[in-house]
Formats: sequence, C-alpha cells, structure tokens
Amino acid sequence: MCFKRKAGGEKKKGALFTFPGSAFSPTYSMELVVVLCTFPNMDVAREIATRLVELKIAACVNLTPGAHSIYRWQGKIETSDEVLGFIKTTRALYPTLEQNIKSIHPYDVPEIVMLPVEQAQERYAQFVREAVS
Repeated sequence: MCFKRKAGGEKKKGALFTFPGSAFSPTYSMELVVVLCTFPNMDVAREIATRLVELKIAACVNLTPGAHSIYRWQGKIETSDEVLGFIKTTRALYPTLEQNIKSIHPYDVPEIVMLPVEQAQERYAQFVREAVS
C-alpha cells in the first residue's frame, strides 16, 4: 500500500509490492496492525509520520487530507478539518508507537486507535515485518 517495485527493482509510489509471476495469497496475520491517527494539518502529519518510519516503529504511513471530524469536546460539539493517518506496524510495537505519537502530537487527546489485521497479502506482511525490524 505504500509503494510497489517494478521488475527492475525501482521504487514507485502506488499500491503495494508487485512481483512478476507472483500470486496473491492472503494469509492470516495477528501480528500486523493498522493504527489510525488524526492530525491538525499535513505539516504535523508528515513530521510525525516521518519520525515513526525513521525510528522503524512504522513500516508505512498513508496520510489522507480532507477528513472532516465532528466530535464532542468539553461539552460542546466541535468540527475540524484534519489529516487521517493509516500507520502500518506490528502489535508488539504498538506501545512504543503510541508513546512516540503522544510525546510530539499537538492534541491534548490524540486519536490513536489500533485495528488488528485479519488478513494480509503475505509479501506485504513480510515487507511490514522487515521494515520495522
């Protein structure tokens, strides 16, 4: 989901790894997780995402601008435009990832939600595991 490799091994932004002649064989993996996190703007999102990948606690972070959030905060209904991040990592690294996000995130209560990955294309799952090891 972060990049694909062309036959010559060149990185190109796009879907996921593609390997000539390979078949997709989804496999069950309790180890992989996707963490959702919202950010106030793209600059903050990029800064935090880059740090997570540099520290090898996230394999990939997809940043999606244009999320419009409606929520209750301190007794009032609030709205804000945010950037939604999809962070790929492993269950074992979640506590470290959460600590790092909380230490630099500008929100008092940042949204940090871990979702288990029930199935993943095996080569992508391997990419995630290798990128954070």
